[in-house]
Amino acid sequence: MNTRVIICAVLLLFLFAVPGINHGLWLPDEPRVAGICSEMARTRDFVVPKLNGQPFLEKPPLYYSAGAIVGTLAGIDRDIPYRIVSLTFGILTLLVTFFFMKRRYGFTPGLVAAGILATTWEFFHISRWILVDNALVFGVAVAVFTYLELTRKPSVGNSVLLGLGIGISFLAKGAAGPAIIASGIGMDIILRRDWKTIRNTNPFLVILTMTALILPWIGALYGKGGWPFVREIIVVNNIMRFTGAPEGAALGHQHGMFYYLDLFPRAVLPWTLLFIPAFVSSIRHYRENPYLGLFLGPFVLLTIASTKRGIYLTPLLPAVACMVTHWLMSSSFKQWESYLIKATWLIAILGCVLPFSGIFMGQALLGILLGGISLTTLFMVRRKMETSYLKPMLLVALMYVGLIASTTVYFSYMTPHKDFLRFGREAVRTADGRELHVLKGDELFSGLLPMITGKTHQVIDTADTVPGLYMYATRYSDDSTPFPHGIEIDILIEKKVGNKRAVLAEVLAGSQAQDQGGQDLPEPGILPAVGDRPCYLDSRHLITMKGDGRRGFRRGCVVFW
Repeated sequence: MNTRVIICAVLLLFLFAVPGINHGLWLPDEPRVAGICSEMARTRDFVVPKLNGQPFLEKPPLYYSAGAIVGTLAGIDRDIPYRIVSLTFGILTLLVTFFFMKRRYGFTPGLVAAGILATTWEFFHISRWILVDNALVFGVAVAVFTYLELTRKPSVGNSVLLGLGIGISFLAKGAAGPAIIASGIGMDIILRRDWKTIRNTNPFLVILTMTALILPWIGALYGKGGWPFVREIIVVNNIMRFTGAPEGAALGHQHGMFYYLDLFPRAVLPWTLLFIPAFVSSIRHYRENPYLGLFLGPFVLLTIASTKRGIYLTPLLPAVACMVTHWLMSSSFKQWESYLIKATWLIAILGCVLPFSGIFMGQALLGILLGGISLTTLFMVRRKMETSYLKPMLLVALMYVGLIASTTVYFSYMTPHKDFLRFGREAVRTADGRELHVLKGDELFSGLLPMITGKTHQVIDTADTVPGLYMYATRYSDDSTPFPHGIEIDILIEKKVGNKRAVLAEVLAGSQAQDQGGQDLPEPGILPAVGDRPCYLDSRHLITMKGDGRRGFRRGCVVFW
């Protein structure tokens, strides 16, 4: 590649990283994962992930270790260093996809495949999220694309690379990584009925390489906590989660067999319409299409698994991008396929207009600037439409610019409303050096507080509440607190963050309003003022507020019975 191409590639990858790079920490996963990375950086323990000083044995430490290294260099109390790790794994996955397609079909198909993957919503989304799944997607992409190279040209180097990809996927998310890879490779072999492929991969060398990468960590883990630690990660949080066994069940992520049939079309937006004819074409030519098995095998595996989340589909997306590219670069289309292509062009055009929504979201200058850039790109693409071979690349380019521009406006608007890191910093400033307590089972603040303060915090069971400062979050529509009845609290900060009500409260004393001997409680409603403070009583608690007594006032006192 010449210098001009390299400069353009660097610019495009830089633009890919811009939207949301400083969006703070959003639920559901970012506060916990960032907290584990920061603690690993602080303790220098790269073997056992910890959350607020306690072993967190859900995932192996590859992503956390990478986050800890970058955090040590750039600041462990900030979100950007850990997000850089996610973006790095995402960009590496794009490069692997590009170079594989370029080697097999040429420069333009490689660029189209990487562009489709970059603009697929689920991939774009997790690439700027602080999530271990980014490392998993990279490992799976390395493994499956290397396998496809082995089907054409067996070599020792490719067998080693396949083993490295499997090992990376394991160190990212445990046995789920190798299982996804094995299901894809197995399905491809079954579809092509080419059993010689197994021998061509040099399985002994693949296993040896994978084992050499994994065993040192397992040995170190065993040295730290013995069999219970190894069992917790590999057996409980992998095998039992997959089967739905009670001990390993991931509460809140249990879904039925058809869950992904509903979720997948949204995960591959804005390319959902083009995936339909691409998938149909792959089915018709299942023995010649190298990507069908790599998609179909993992999809079936994830469908029968007990635990399901949208982000679990992300390792399938590199194969999906190649499948769509393989079809899109064909020379002719049926009429119904042409309609789907035109509809996808319309989505790309709408994406170029979408940044102007910033005018109505308090982001007028940014919206106008990025909207103007998007429309300029649309005009330039329109002038090049006469070259039919370039149309797929022009479509991807327009989609890319529209997505980058619109999501930049989106993150700029939404960050103040969803960022828990801002709330956490405000709470620490308000505490002014006083100890902040974490409630048992609260992964949000167990990750967030140690990251901000640089130390572990005492974990308190709600049944053993002691006086002091506490942080907690409930659903915004839920006015209750996690404390038992008979506890008097002073609400210091109460804010809506995302769909949560984030609270910093001080536990003052025990019960001051308990039901005496079965005495009837007052009816819900407005009560006479207590001193100079009006009161509100509902069926569960009495709230006395300073000021006008409105819900959500900055400081207040809640007495439960």
